[in-house]
Amino acid sequence: MITLHHLGRPHKLFALNRDLIMAVEASPDTVITLTTGDRLLVSETPEAVVELVREGRVEVLTQALARRDGEHLPRPHGHVRHRSDAPLTVISPIDSQRDNRCP
Repeated sequence: MITLHHLGRPHKLFALNRDLIMAVEASPDTVITLTTGDRLLVSETPEAVVELVREGRVEVLTQALARRDGEHLPRPHGHVRHRSDAPLTVISPIDSQRDNRCP
């Protein structure tokens, strides 16, 4: 997630999933086009948005490579990791010979 400001509301912050960003353009305001087709107007420059996305992806890759290599890097400030204690259930595929709906 990246934190941005709505255009015209400098104190109004919102978080955006960086994976939903399809395009960022200046026309003349910064317009972010999402994969859903929605468009957002933000106060940040296109370059700033791109840099925020890049920094986030670098962080994810750094953490992944560290885990692969057995290192444990500190998590970013404010990061909360939730763990579920719910047991996993294995669901087997339907046996087509027992299911009368399948030919």
